[in-house]
Amino acid sequence: MTTEKPKKGERHERALAIVKQMVANKKEAEKQAIEDYKNNPAKQALVAELDRKNAERGTPIVRL
Repeated sequence: MTTEKPKKGERHERALAIVKQMVANKKEAEKQAIEDYKNNPAKQALVAELDRKNAERGTPIVRL
């Protein structure tokens, strides 16, 4: 049983593929969170309450 080390370029390609998959997963999770927010009045009410409290304190919410 021999264990060959992957070549430098192969390691880079695998690492890049992993990072791309992680970014794709993150984007999908963000889309799901937005859909959940749009379809859930309770979540919308919570965000509205946070907006109100932050406005009272003078701390803005950064919208993405």
